[in-house]
Amino acid sequence: MTLWSLWISQAVAGGGGQGGDTHGGALVPPWEQLGMALAALVLFLAVLNKYARRPISDYMSGRALAVRSSLEAAGKLRSDAQTRFDEIEARLAGLDAQLTALRVEAEVQAQQEADLLERKAAVDAARIRAAAERTLKDELGRARHALRAELTAAAAELATQQIRSSITDDDRRRLDAELLETLRSREAR
Repeated sequence: MTLWSLWISQAVAGGGGQGGDTHGGALVPPWEQLGMALAALVLFLAVLNKYARRPISDYMSGRALAVRSSLEAAGKLRSDAQTRFDEIEARLAGLDAQLTALRVEAEVQAQQEADLLERKAAVDAARIRAAAERTLKDELGRARHALRAELTAAAAELATQQIRSSITDDDRRRLDAELLETLRSREAR
């Protein structure tokens, strides 16, 4: 191959600047140099086609296959990334809706809790009021009973004092005798 390269380079490069080249002592016109270079190129391409076509074709097929598979992989990755992006977008959109729903639910629960606490407070207040009224009624009953007992005792004391002041010694003797007779009659039965 190096022999061909050398011959082609001499044919293309030309000779000594006179517009022609000497070949074996004879001057070769420039159009013949071009023809020889063209013939050398055709011969080179024919040899290249004969011996290098299969490896070049295999290389190009392999390269095309590698590029195609890389493009398919890149397309699949892009498709997967787009799917993932769409899922994330959908979740984000759903997240806003979920946040709104959670906020509304929390407000409803807070209102329900406040209503429940208010009802419990009303029930507790009614129970406390009823207990206070019962306690007041019981205390008033005890106070009335104590007051009656005290009034009865005072009335009895007053009556006793009035009776003592109005009873004479003769009345006392007569009452004592009646009492003794009543006791004796009870004893006899």
